Amino acid sequence: MTRERWQQIEALYHAAQERGVGILADADPELRSEVEALLAQDASGILDRSVNDAFADSASPLLTVGQQVGPYKIEAPNR
Repeated sequence: MTRERWQQIEALYHAAQERGVGILADADPELRSEVEALLAQDASGILDRSVNDAFADSASPLLTVGQQVGPYKIEAPNR
């Protein structure tokens, strides 16, 4: 996704939060779909949680100590 596209999604997302989803009626269908997906996630409250909190319920951690992620090595958990 390009930076410009993300900025469009972000602007429309905030506009829909402030003025309601009716603002999406005239938006590009793909753009509207992206924003609607974000709004649906927001309704569940997941966008207001930190990454650590969002995945705290997970049975296994996303990254483990010693795991290599590109040029980076996980050395300790971030808690």
